[in-house]
Amino acid sequence: MFISRQYAEAIANLPHENWEQLLEKLVDICESRVFIHAYKNPFINESTRLELIMACLNKPTEQQCNFIQLLVRNKRIHLLADILSAYQQILRSKANIQQIRVITANKPTPKQKKCIEAFATAQLQTDIKASFEYKMDETIIGGFILH
Repeated sequence: MFISRQYAEAIANLPHENWEQLLEKLVDICESRVFIHAYKNPFINESTRLELIMACLNKPTEQQCNFIQLLVRNKRIHLLADILSAYQQILRSKANIQQIRVITANKPTPKQKKCIEAFATAQLQTDIKASFEYKMDETIIGGFILH
């Protein structure tokens, strides 16, 4: 994860680019079975792999092309999901947003969500905003878990 964080910090410091959208697209491309099969083929060289990725993108900027070339050259394509996660974490940190994961046994009703979010928000410092992500886990008996 440390390497992923370094890549994420590097692109977070580059202005005027929509890195999140590019990273999401790259993750989708690189997680497809067809791409994985082609990428792992020992008869496909680095430049062909790069062309394969670029063909799936819609006019990336020069900085984005350089970033993708760097990932391909350093054999870091498999880290894209971690880079995206680290990049999103950096953006939330810059915006003073705390990601809160809520795990419940059943799907919470809107009223329950409101109560959970009020409780979680009360635990935060006043200048920090909260962003909630809900997941269900049927193994817990009741209540909720906050991360």
